[in-house]
Amino acid sequence: MSKYNYFSNYDNSQGEYLTVDNWKAIKSGFDEFLDSNYFAEKFPEKSWKGITGTDSKKLLIRIQSKVLQVISIKELFQITKVETGKLVDDIYGISNEEQIPETKDMYELVPIMDFIHTIYHLLSKPITNKGNDNRYDNTYFTFNENSKLEAQKEFREELNDTFKQQELNFVLQEDGKIIRRDSPLFEKQCSIKFNKDDSELNKILNSAYTKFKSVDVSEKKIAVEKLWDAFNHIKSYEIPEPKKTKQSIDKLLNNLFQNKPKLKDFVNTEMSALSKLGNNDLNIRHSEVYLELLNDSNHIDYLFYRMSATIHLLLTGLNRK
Repeated sequence: MSKYNYFSNYDNSQGEYLTVDNWKAIKSGFDEFLDSNYFAEKFPEKSWKGITGTDSKKLLIRIQSKVLQVISIKELFQITKVETGKLVDDIYGISNEEQIPETKDMYELVPIMDFIHTIYHLLSKPITNKGNDNRYDNTYFTFNENSKLEAQKEFREELNDTFKQQELNFVLQEDGKIIRRDSPLFEKQCSIKFNKDDSELNKILNSAYTKFKSVDVSEKKIAVEKLWDAFNHIKSYEIPEPKKTKQSIDKLLNNLFQNKPKLKDFVNTEMSALSKLGNNDLNIRHSEVYLELLNDSNHIDYLFYRMSATIHLLLTGLNRK
């Protein structure tokens, strides 16, 4: 069992990709820390002086062994500076004459996040030392009890800046977990007070927003289920009687869209579509085997934001009374 909780263990989303520019920006940070010997404590090159550099070959073998889906070792070497830029394909039994593949147009998200997670836990900040004999390069490196935390802090700050510059909605946390960053709109929605007179609705919505912030996709799916529960709760507000949901919705929309029939019809159609998705098409509120599975993080996010926006719009209508 792995010592660390890899991104793929808690957010194994399918169909998400990074661009070449995204990947190169991330890799340039890795190159910088590699060239500065931040991996030398765990993968040392040694001489009689002590640790004098980083054994890049052993480091990259470790990466490949820990992140089985990571970019092919040939592509990794193609971008990474190893041994003064020399490609070391022969170390892995690859013929020097073999054509190195062209860079992909897109890279899978999950293995790259696992790659980041792997290297994060291998970092240590080196202390540069100089020997007394100046006739040759007498530099060597030592490490202390703060080396790991200092290196991780520097790497974390640089990577999170890269995420922002590349408009990637992720944050690397202190414990090495990579989580999705909430959008400003989401934070604004979370701060809105719900219907103060309905403790049950408040409980459902607060639970939904709390679970949606989780890094666990299964928790985020539960958050979607909670929103659908809140949606059904709101639909019966105006006329809280059995079999009068349509009349209740109509009354609510009339209050919300006075003298705006086209917008009212649009939102009514939207509400019907969302109801059908949650009750008949996807395994949101039910679990029959013929329902489509909701297990992709992108789809979960989309439905959560879409339903959340609808709920907040409906609540403005209720609060106008």
